[in-house]
Amino acid sequence: MSTINRGMLKNRARQGRLMARCNYRMTDDYRYDAASNFGKTEWMSVELDEGVCWSERKEGVMYLSPDDFTGHGRAYKHNGDSEIINLHVHSNLCYSLKIVD
Repeated sequence: MSTINRGMLKNRARQGRLMARCNYRMTDDYRYDAASNFGKTEWMSVELDEGVCWSERKEGVMYLSPDDFTGHGRAYKHNGDSEIINLHVHSNLCYSLKIVD
């Protein structure tokens, strides 16, 4: 496993150079989580949510908070996987990321 600099990932998100999918997003309500498939999504383009009004959000875009790239989380690649980056924001939120050139 190799660690990835989250500051670099945040800059790529700001530049519109990331794709993401949510692997899981869990709340304290198991019934809701199960009904929403634990927040799993398909691949989407990423934008940073730096004060974007809800009414101005674009369909099919995943908005990540700048705080998702700081704190106790981690970003890493599994050995042998050269494309997918795992971003664990905290114990109940995890994304897979791909850098778009």
